Amino acid sequence: MITMKRVATLLCAATIVGLPLAATAQAAEEATVVEQVQSEQVTDGTPSEELQNEDVKILTLGDVIQRAINNDQNLVVMQFELEALKNQALDVAYDKRDAQKDIRDFERKLDRLKDQRDRLKDPSQAADRIANGQQRIAINDALEALDDQITALENAMKQLESGQVQLKLQEEEVKEGITLKLTSTYSGLLSLQQQMDFTKKAIQTSKNDVKKAEKLYQYGAGSKDAVDQAKKEQINAEKQLEQQQKNYNHDLAALAFDINVNYTPDLQVTPVDIDVTAPSTGESYDSIIEGTFQMKRVKDSLELAKYNRDETYADEDASQYAKDQQDSKVKAAEQTIEKLHKELTTKIETLHHNEDTAFFNYEEAVRKLEDVKTDLTKLEKRYRFGIVPKHDYEKAKMQLEQSTLQVEITKMQYFMTQKSIEALNKGYI
Repeated sequence: MITMKRVATLLCAATIVGLPLAATAQAAEEATVVEQVQSEQVTDGTPSEELQNEDVKILTLGDVIQRAINNDQNLVVMQFELEALKNQALDVAYDKRDAQKDIRDFERKLDRLKDQRDRLKDPSQAADRIANGQQRIAINDALEALDDQITALENAMKQLESGQVQLKLQEEEVKEGITLKLTSTYSGLLSLQQQMDFTKKAIQTSKNDVKKAEKLYQYGAGSKDAVDQAKKEQINAEKQLEQQQKNYNHDLAALAFDINVNYTPDLQVTPVDIDVTAPSTGESYDSIIEGTFQMKRVKDSLELAKYNRDETYADEDASQYAKDQQDSKVKAAEQTIEKLHKELTTKIETLHHNEDTAFFNYEEAVRKLEDVKTDLTKLEKRYRFGIVPKHDYEKAKMQLEQSTLQVEITKMQYFMTQKSIEALNKGYI
């Protein structure tokens, strides 16, 4: 026999699972802290096999994303919660079938009692008629209780189904979030590599400037201030490279930690092939919003609120207060949808604006690079004719390097805005 306590437990479990992603993430974070403390308390000092990081020499963007998804603790927690919900749903379905079987048994017994009552017509059988009536009353009470239990079980099932929907949406949202976050981190490392390469060339140019300033000073054609200034610029470039290297090592180590890979300074990050295409208009905002994980979750919450409201109104014993409370929950869910629609519209507009801006910056960088190439070609001719000294020509080539770097940086920035739009089209924002 199914107890109401068990039904209440199932309803409570379904409600807990339906909490927002932030609560799930917090629970996952707390679970991670507990696991770390427990691992530190192992007496034999031997780390668990699951905590062993892998030795990797070369990273690719796809590999990084897959490793991050496989090692994300939030996703692990969600998978366990989803499995628990599925098992609870199976239990509820079994309990409902059990209750329906009890109802059929009671109904058959009630039919037999009615047949027996019709045969108890002799006055001497008055006591048997009374007993028969009492049994029928008891069975009717039991049937009514079973009907209430089935209603409660159906409500529990609805809660569990909603919980599964919410968890699946959260799981997909987390995966898309990880993909976008790791793509940004990976792109940042590639940009730092390019900046360091440029800074190394700038340092060499600064060293040449120092040599030139010192020679001019020795021949009386330059000043001590010019030498000091050239040395300062060299030091600044060296300090800049030192900081860039520190930032790169820090970000690479953090990335390696996130994906359970052993960090070494020699860990290589493979470049990404970027195909630059102009921004497209894409789908309408309403269509995109309807496909977002956030909107799907709040609409599922609205559906559940309407279901609970309808069940409350169908309950003859429900008070007006209970009905008003359910009405308020439906209105609150509807207001949440309206508010979210406005917020998402603003975010989508911002994303598309960022995409347009990034594409414009890239085109401008390409245009300026072409101008620098044209100027350098003219300067090269003058250098060959001996009109321009080699030092000035080499410095002009650094302008080409700088313009090329700017093209690569703006290309990477545009690449990230495109990835944000791709994530948006998959429901993540």
